[in-house]
Amino acid sequence: MNHDDDKSESEPTPGTSGMLGLTEAKRAVRAIFDHDAIADDEAADPDDRPQIPGYEVISVLGRGATGVVMLGIHKGSDRLVAIKVFNHVIGRGPGLRRAWREIDVLARLTLPAVPRLLDHGLFSSRPYIVTEYIDGLTLADWSTQITPDLKTRVGLLITIAEAVQSLHEQGVIHRDIKPSNILIDEQVRARLIDLGVARLTADDPMSTLTHDGQPIGSPAFMAPEQARGDHRLVTTRSDVYSLGATAYWLLTGAPPFDMNTTIHEAIRRVAHDQPRQPREVEPTTPTPLNAILFKCVSPNPAKRYASADGFADDLRRYLRREPVEAGGSSAWQHVMAYLTHHPIVATAALCLLMLVGTVGSSYWVNHRLKHDVSHVEITSGGTTARLFPIKGDVLHTWTAPLSSRFTFATLADNPERFGGGKCVLIGGTPDPSNPAALELCVYHEENFEVPKWTSAGTLQLPDKLRYAVNGIPPADDRFRVETCMVVDVFPELDGDEIVATFFHTPYSPMAIRVYDFEGTVLYEVWHDGYLQAMHWIPRQQIIVLAGENSDGRWIDRGVDTAGKSCPNVLVGVSPQLGVVGKVLSWSGFEGDLEPAWYHTLLPAELSICVSIGQAAFSATTLHSAATTVRIDIPPSNMRGPGLYFDVHGDGTVSQPGTGLGWDERLDLPDRSLLGVGPLPPRLTERP
Repeated sequence: MNHDDDKSESEPTPGTSGMLGLTEAKRAVRAIFDHDAIADDEAADPDDRPQIPGYEVISVLGRGATGVVMLGIHKGSDRLVAIKVFNHVIGRGPGLRRAWREIDVLARLTLPAVPRLLDHGLFSSRPYIVTEYIDGLTLADWSTQITPDLKTRVGLLITIAEAVQSLHEQGVIHRDIKPSNILIDEQVRARLIDLGVARLTADDPMSTLTHDGQPIGSPAFMAPEQARGDHRLVTTRSDVYSLGATAYWLLTGAPPFDMNTTIHEAIRRVAHDQPRQPREVEPTTPTPLNAILFKCVSPNPAKRYASADGFADDLRRYLRREPVEAGGSSAWQHVMAYLTHHPIVATAALCLLMLVGTVGSSYWVNHRLKHDVSHVEITSGGTTARLFPIKGDVLHTWTAPLSSRFTFATLADNPERFGGGKCVLIGGTPDPSNPAALELCVYHEENFEVPKWTSAGTLQLPDKLRYAVNGIPPADDRFRVETCMVVDVFPELDGDEIVATFFHTPYSPMAIRVYDFEGTVLYEVWHDGYLQAMHWIPRQQIIVLAGENSDGRWIDRGVDTAGKSCPNVLVGVSPQLGVVGKVLSWSGFEGDLEPAWYHTLLPAELSICVSIGQAAFSATTLHSAATTVRIDIPPSNMRGPGLYFDVHGDGTVSQPGTGLGWDERLDLPDRSLLGVGPLPPRLTERP
């Protein structure tokens, strides 16, 4: 196809209204192949039915924000085709050339599992593509209209996995496998559609039409590495995850994570949480299938199947009633498989093997289920924390001392360099009469009675912050653990680290610490002011904290806030291995260490409390791993606007009424005033 056809209409002159630049051209071509994409500009007239040279349009199959899809016939033949004409007008230049280059690459795919791209070009300066017409149902419609039995569904999943494998063998990652992107034809063959977010594994990622670092895909079915926006980690195993999530949905009726929440929370769950066991959704799921599905959706790509073929092979083993590689098959099944392939041995020793297999497998399975730790929970009121096995009664119970209460309890993997196994991290609010009664405690699975180590007595307030504690002697310094998370702060070290914040009681200094699992302090910085929320951005290795600056009130900084006390701040720190005992600097205070950034939440007159987390924000000016700050308005704590920050703390955008919502009944100042600014220097002397 000559891309210069119909030049009189297809190539507007530079400066023509509606012409797109390089970035817009990228978006436009990506959207051609992705019916879920959202166009930024005005759509074409919905009554307009373009007549593509060489094709006769029979009917309109559907319209969307990106364009119109029509059923057509190639003139001179009886071949039915699908024609998609995009709404945007594309100009000439490097953006258009890159667009055609990627379309040409996709056009070279001649796989039975992918509708073949037959033709493409420009009509009235709008791109169009022509593909094979597939008369079939999406997997979502097929499963509801056909209502197949379990064996039929598993058999279809094998064909879908084979289709994905054929795509991978051509060096292409789909990156958006989901039920609505799989067509089932009359012969019950699977076809993969919407390759708009696909990437060639052999190509330079910087030359593709995708946005660098942008989470691409559908949250319910995207892999954790996609949800985090880390394109460097997106491989064929990411497709294996999406394939497994699709299989999870087809066999249980729901995806691996509960998606009944906001888009931001949905992406956070996929990026950082553990998926639920399939049997939690559908209790009748056979044990081998439960193991197969759970292996597919492992948060760790290395623990998934190495290929879509591996997934298909295990499904075939299940249908043949053979032990599956994912586990979940009982010892009895292994014994029977051995006997089936060794008839002579089976004749001589069948009874003995059956007896040993039955007794041995029952003991081993029950022992593992009753002793392997599964999760830890804090009971109502926070007075106790309980550790549960995979099956059975509580393994261990911790009771908070006196009137203390637990605020967090986390199960974590102990790094192999420290012996492996599981650890439980517990902390909380101390008894007011005995603030040292409850510290950060780390227990190893070898002994849940006595902590492996605690933070008790290990914090020493720096001299630079003595002004903030009214001159009390160091011997009376007391700290409580406030928040805790387990993340990979230092990639150069094996395994994760523990990040915890500690608040001085009853005064304002606060410490941010990073520990290894042996209790060694790897990083420590101090701040004057209660930091109530913490968030980790892994790609840029930044800890984001939100709270107050207690180095004076607003009035000390020359701002009359009608009673509002201390400034609300957002702080970014970049941990450096071995930096310990340093005090952060802020406007008007010279500490030992400059933060990555330090902002004040405005307006000063508004009394707010904040919570932070990861945002899936599509603005091109921000990184995908942005931080969202939710602002609630006391005393009602009604949800207010969202503020979004990139990893540099810049590019703030106020989003009232979007995503996080806005309550119109609140008596608030002009929304346009919401944002961040520098902390004004203190004008009065410190006591």
